[in-house]
Parts: sequence; C-alpha cells; structure tokens
Amino acid sequence: MPLPLHLLQAFLGAADCLATIADQLEAVCAALSRLAAAVPGLTSTCDAFSKDAAGVIAKQARTRQVLGEARRGVV
Repeated sequence: MPLPLHLLQAFLGAADCLATIADQLEAVCAALSRLAAAVPGLTSTCDAFSKDAAGVIAKQARTRQVLGEARRGVV
C-alpha cells in the first residue's frame, strides 16, 4: 500500500530533523567534554590566584601598619 505524499514528506522532514538533532547533540557533547577537561586547570588557577591575593592583602596590611607607625614617629 503506497503512502500518501504528505505522509512521505512528513517522514522525510522528521528524519532530517532527527539527523540535525543528532549532529547538534554530538557537538554539545564534545564541547561539554572539553569543558570538563578544563575544570581541573581552572580550579588550580583559581586556587593560585586566591593564595596570591591573600599574600597581597597581607603585604598591604603590613605596608599600612609601617606607614601608620612612620606617621606617628614610631619608626
């Protein structure tokens, strides 16, 4: 029994849509894999930045203390 033309067109359209979705899903999965691979490096960089920032804050506090002492004539 032959399919009516509109059903064949709908079937072909659905198959085309499915192929497009499969391609997009593959691209998203690849991007997600790259992102997951980058997370450890990002974590390490953030940890290093946090430690560096703590050092800068400590140096700034020490500089303020020395400056305050110098202004009061303690040094």
